[in-house]
This record gives sequence, C-alpha cells and structure tokens, in this order.
Amino acid sequence: MGVEYNEVMYQEGDAPGKKWKILIILTIIHLLYVVLCLEFSREDWLKVKFTLGLDFPNVSVFKLQL
Repeated sequence: MGVEYNEVMYQEGDAPGKKWKILIILTIIHLLYVVLCLEFSREDWLKVKFTLGLDFPNVSVFKLQL
C-alpha cells in the first residue's frame, strides 16, 4: 500500500517467577469476569454500521492523505 512504518524489535527477558505467574493468571481471570459480566450497548454502532458505505464495517480503516 506504500505506507511507511518503522518496525521495532525488542529482546525478550527471562520469564517471571512463580508468584508473578499466579498474579498474571488471577488478573486474566478477573478481566474475563469483568468483560463477560458486563453487557455493553452496541445500539449506537448498529444504527449507523451499514450506512457508512464500507464493504467491511467491522474492520478498522484509516484514510491515506495523498
């Protein structure tokens, strides 16, 4: 598409210890609980979704300025 970008690669460090693994797992479980237990309204999006003239309205798009 002719879009310029900079690719940055980072070196991975050592894996976290056992305590960090447990904390990460508990955090993920908590986030899943929050997301699954809350119902977000999509009403505003669904009202305009198919009126925007987009072939794939759920795919993020960006505009190129030429």
